[in-house]
Formats: sequence, C-alpha cells, structure tokens
Amino acid sequence: MKREIDMKFTYKFFLIFLAAFYLLPPGLMADHSYFDYIKQKLINDGFDKEYIEKIYSPESIKFEFGSTTLFFTVSEYKLDYDRFLGPDFVKKGKEYINKYEETFSMVKEKYKVPPEIITAILTVETKLGGFIGNRPVLSSLSSIASLENSKIQKMVQKSIPSQKNRYSGDDFVKRAENRADFGYKELKKFIDFAKEFDHDTSEIIGSYAGAVGIPQFMPSNIPVYARDGDMDGKIDLLNHKDAIASVGNYLKMHGWPENQDEKKLIPVILRYNKSMPYAQTVLKLSQLIGENN
Repeated sequence: MKREIDMKFTYKFFLIFLAAFYLLPPGLMADHSYFDYIKQKLINDGFDKEYIEKIYSPESIKFEFGSTTLFFTVSEYKLDYDRFLGPDFVKKGKEYINKYEETFSMVKEKYKVPPEIITAILTVETKLGGFIGNRPVLSSLSSIASLENSKIQKMVQKSIPSQKNRYSGDDFVKRAENRADFGYKELKKFIDFAKEFDHDTSEIIGSYAGAVGIPQFMPSNIPVYARDGDMDGKIDLLNHKDAIASVGNYLKMHGWPENQDEKKLIPVILRYNKSMPYAQTVLKLSQLIGENN
C-alpha cells in the first residue's frame, strides 16, 4: 500500500510541480482527451458506457500531475517517520485508545491485534484521521493508469525537473508501465466500489496513489479486508470504529502472530506498507503508546 506524504514533504514537491507547471503547453490541464483511451478500455472491460461517460465529465475530473510525478520523484526511505515518535503523537495515541476502548477490546478479542499497533498504523497513515489526503481518487487513479500511453509518459517526464527525476530512459518507461498497470487495476476496483455503494466518484478524496479513508486502504483492499466495526450493517472507512476493525482484520489475515515476537511482527507490518522505516516506526510508536497505558 502506498501512502500520502506529510504536508511538509508535499509543500516541497508542490513548489517543484508549480515550477514545472509553467513549462507545460497552454490549455493542457483543460484538455480531457488523454482519458479517452482509459474510458474506452473500461467500456471494453464491461463497464456501462453511460456511467463511464458521466463520471468522466470535464467538471469532475482532470489530469493529476501531482499524483503521477510523485511516483518518479519520491523515495519512501527519505520520508521523515521519526516525527511520529514525538510526545504529542504518543499522547494522542493513548487518548485514541481510551476513546474507542470498546471497539479495540472487540477487535483484540477477534483478531488478536493489540490496540497500540492499530493506533500506531492509523497515526502514521493519517494522523488518526486528521489528514486522509486531498486528491480526487478518480482523477489520481485515471492519471496513473494513463501512464500506459507513451505520449502521456513523455508529457509527465517533461513536467519533472531532471534533477528530481529518479528514473530516466528505459527505467522511466518501465516504471511508468508498472504504475499504469497498478493504477488501472485499482481504478476498476474503485469504480466498482463507488457504484455498489452509490458514491459520487468526484467527491471521494484520498492519497496521491488513490488510498482512501482513515486506514488508507487501496480500493482493491476494501472488499477483501474492510470490516464493520460499529455493527451498523455498512462499512465506512471514514468511520473510526470501522477503520480500527479493518486494520485489525487486515493484519490478522496477513498472519499476525499471537506471540509478540518482533521478528514475526515486522513482516506482517510490511504487508501494510513495504517500507522498513515505516514498519520500524509503527512498532516503536506502538511501544511508546503502550507504556504506562
């Protein structure tokens, strides 16, 4: 699962993007023709043509340079995870567990995952729901899926300052095609999800990679791992109780060990985010939250 970068990091790359923006051809952002291929591909894959045309109206979608360029400029290992180990986050984590004590108790009994681990993950992911992302998911995933097109690849590559681009030549193309495949698969799941629950696709926001809700689930993970934590008969990842239950279920289904052996915990946390600094931060933060709790 990819995550939304922190605000300080976002601002830094926003400035880079802003500079690159003025190098783009006039009217490019208003041109929606670069989604024609994706729309037709969705229709060919069985999606209702009228529905696809509706959600891809000019009023509800635009090409997200901010989403696509980050896949070529951001290094997960350079993200500042240490800031989550500060006293404010530890305090808020303790308060969060107390606030949702009943839900955490149910989740621990059912999935065997400690409240501190779930709270640490939700802290690193979205600051306990404080920042779930600010990008329209349909726009982000559609833009990422469009990287399959060589013209789009060149357009995106041109928009990235060369000194910030971590990929060049064939490596850039391979990275673009890999992300396009990922984006299209997630796009289909997102549309299925939105249609099933009658959500307005233009109103669903998330991370630059298309992750949604307090736990930042990718659309493909929602039907598999998301759970109803408040027992109201529906799943809402903007609901804290549902988010807590969903993370607990996700970790359990990926082999969470009942004995708290760190060597066995890290591989499971890595299934949530394939970053060792991320996993180590989650584990350390969970320990700090658990102290004297």
